[in-house]
Amino acid sequence: MQVNKTNSEITLKFDDKEFHWKQNESLLTRLESEGVVKLVFPLHDEIKRKQLLRNWALNWLDFTWQPIDEIYSYFGTKVELCPAHFTRNIFLLFTIPSEGK
Repeated sequence: MQVNKTNSEITLKFDDKEFHWKQNESLLTRLESEGVVKLVFPLHDEIKRKQLLRNWALNWLDFTWQPIDEIYSYFGTKVELCPAHFTRNIFLLFTIPSEGK
C-alpha cells in the first residue's frame, strides 16, 4: 500500500480536479474518496501463485513437465499455450542434430 511518507501534503491532479494527499495517508484511500478509483480487486490469488511458482517456475529437476491445466485455470487460454509451445521448441532444439563440419 502506498502511503505519503513525506513531511508535507502532495498536490495531485486528475482531469480538472486537484486534491491533496495528506501526510501518512493511503493513496488508495485518497483516490477512492475523490472518486478516481471506483473498484479494487486483487490481480493474483497468492496461494495459487505460490503453488505455480513451486510446481512450474522453480521445477528445475523436470523442466519438460508443464502443469498446463493449472496454468490454464490461473492465466487463461492465451497464456496457457505459451509453455506448451516453449517446451516443444526446447525439445526440438535439443533433439534435431545440427550440421557439423
